[in-house]
Amino acid sequence: MKRTFCTITVLVTMALLASCGAQQQTKQSAENDFPLMRDQLLAEKSYEFHGQTKLVSDPDVNNNLVNFSGQKQDADMLMKVKLSFPEQNRAENLALLSKSDQLYAKRDQDDSWVKVGKDHAAFMQEFNNWNPEFGFRQMDEMKVRVVPGPDNNPNDHIKVMRVHLDPNKLKAWLSTQMKEQLGTAQVKSVRPPRLKMALKLSDGQWNKLPAGAHVQSAANHRNIDDIIKNMDLDAVYTISYDVKHMLPTHMQMSIRSAYSKDGQRVRENSQIETYFRNYGRGYQLPNPTTPTP
Repeated sequence: MKRTFCTITVLVTMALLASCGAQQQTKQSAENDFPLMRDQLLAEKSYEFHGQTKLVSDPDVNNNLVNFSGQKQDADMLMKVKLSFPEQNRAENLALLSKSDQLYAKRDQDDSWVKVGKDHAAFMQEFNNWNPEFGFRQMDEMKVRVVPGPDNNPNDHIKVMRVHLDPNKLKAWLSTQMKEQLGTAQVKSVRPPRLKMALKLSDGQWNKLPAGAHVQSAANHRNIDDIIKNMDLDAVYTISYDVKHMLPTHMQMSIRSAYSKDGQRVRENSQIETYFRNYGRGYQLPNPTTPTP
């Protein structure tokens, strides 16, 4: 009996060690796969993507604020963004084209592509918000851990990983976005872009500066610092990817934030869904004419 008990104990211990070893191996596999997938996507010559935002915390109001789609060809990218404003019962369409390291924009009221200058940070922010390659670079800079996600079908060639981001780095990036938008607020023809990390904060009063109020600019910077200091922010990417080709098929960014807006505490849970398809298919992107500055 004693020998049998010892044998059972040894077998249980071996099983536990094997299980722990398998879990550790799976975790290391996700950590190793991330840079391979990132590099493969950035090196890919062409693909399509599309997606949307979902305001999970408030599904009946402002649920779908942004729809976007795009095509990449070599080093260039075309993106189309539809921004919804349900309270005003209207929507805006914006096309963004990155061509030869120059960004161009085309709004509903524009007849041709307009070259984006350094004083129009809004367009660059909008482009980066929904650009999957920017998302992967941001993950690389801000990730604190990469863990495997649930595998609903172990027999297929799709795996899942989760990339957790550093909250302090996220808040610093959001602060930079908000401060860049203070200048944009002075250009009435340019609508400030959505704040990806806090969608409802996009419509707050923090960036409403009187025309020419340089004195209040410093005050607004302090206001932004106060908002960021008292903000809770957490973001996780869940990525489904094809292990044969090391390319993403679907990406979801889940964002939870709590912040003060117009005297009230707002808790927000949003998701940004991005789908990838047609890797390797060639695309003919627009060739902008000489733009009007």
